Amino acid sequence: MRCVPAPHRHRALLLAAQHAATTAELVWLRSGQVDPGLAARVRVLASAQGQELLEEARQQGEYADDERPWVARSLATLAAAVELRRVRPILAQLLAAGIVHDQHESLPELLGRLLAGADPALPQPERERAVTTALNAHTTRWLEARMRARDVFAQQLVAAERAFAPVAVIAAQSSSAPTPAGPTLRERAEAWLSGTDDAAHDMLRWLTRGLPSARDLTWSTWFGAIRARGFDGLARPARRLYRLAEGARRLGFESELTAHLRAERSQLLLAPSARVLALNVPHDVRVIQSSLECGLLSDLAEMRAIGEALALALVSPAQSDVLRNAAGGSVSAAVGGLFQQLRADPSYLARVEAWDRDSSERAARHAAIVVLLQSRMRAALALADAEPARSDSERLEFLGSSLQRALGCPIPVGLAALAHLDDPFAGADFEAVAAGLGLHAGLRDRYDEDWYLNPRVSDVLRGACMRGNLLSAQDFAAELSVRVDFALTRLLELLA
Repeated sequence: MRCVPAPHRHRALLLAAQHAATTAELVWLRSGQVDPGLAARVRVLASAQGQELLEEARQQGEYADDERPWVARSLATLAAAVELRRVRPILAQLLAAGIVHDQHESLPELLGRLLAGADPALPQPERERAVTTALNAHTTRWLEARMRARDVFAQQLVAAERAFAPVAVIAAQSSSAPTPAGPTLRERAEAWLSGTDDAAHDMLRWLTRGLPSARDLTWSTWFGAIRARGFDGLARPARRLYRLAEGARRLGFESELTAHLRAERSQLLLAPSARVLALNVPHDVRVIQSSLECGLLSDLAEMRAIGEALALALVSPAQSDVLRNAAGGSVSAAVGGLFQQLRADPSYLARVEAWDRDSSERAARHAAIVVLLQSRMRAALALADAEPARSDSERLEFLGSSLQRALGCPIPVGLAALAHLDDPFAGADFEAVAAGLGLHAGLRDRYDEDWYLNPRVSDVLRGACMRGNLLSAQDFAAELSVRVDFALTRLLELLA
């Protein structure tokens, strides 16, 4: 067998493509510019040359056994990313173009005014119609891109896993009866929605109690109720990253936060969200905040990002490059969910951030409702991927009905398709929220209610995160004796 020069080994190609994908995402979030070079790099990995190099990597032991599942997932993620990026030029044009109504504004400006409830001179229904019309025009393209990417992800994952599997194992798997397994993602998502249907109905009725009737509940009035401008004094944007990181500092992680985390803002995030980009784990981890200011919602999004970014900053630099780069199902996303749900805990807000009792209880209860509705939305999106459909219209109808069930109000088709386009594969967001809630219960059972003030917890988190992809969220939960029902129990407890 020929000796392949190191720069042309499969590992080098994979890592170069991963770095290109992260860099391209950072450029996109900063400027809305699309990097065409990523597709070429990923095509090499999927080409005959790439397959030959992968086979050589298997035969020569280039990847250790514990790296192989993450190589397969990384290849699938990169291939899907190329498909998703095909619609980026359309989205970039939409974001840059002016939308004409009574005024002439860009989509981010109009959406920001609509969701902030500013400028009462322009009626909200007209703003809502302008945004809905602009988004609905691209529904089919976004839905098709999502479906293509989902299929490419699944196909590439299976192909890479089979490339690493010995021929004898493949033959045995194809001829033997299926191995009993736990609930599928679809079953878990449906169980989550069923288990929280009543709570969501009650909480939404309480949130919208000021509306004359349920018929007045459109997506923008729903968001206005969730937005809760009354909490803006407690959730100020000034020094948000520093303020929200106080809990991590109390646990002894100040040096990692200071040395490895950087914050940036993006106008491309059209929701109160935050994105974590790992340029060089553990040394350079970016938290990209949405420029759309939404008070308590922005706090929740960034708190989750802080937890995820901190987990990546704690990965041991001695781990291999494959094991350092986070993939879906890794412990970093679960730590993000763990940190986020703390903002729905009044005791945490009072003891860590010194809020008064009334403010802590009111803000925590509202945050718990947001966590409930966000987790239901992510469960609905996970279901939409798993649902068989005979046509795009049938799939879109199911997506819309699932989101309406999850959130309690009708969602425009364009907004639903855009949310689905941006949702990670394999239910990663849904799994992260559920895992974070379960981990809280596990840490509480071991270290008491105020585990977030216990310095011994830092050793547990550090020990888990330093392993990178060697430890999955499920394995971390098992180490803490977390049962399957802990997550739902914790969420309903926060809502009580």
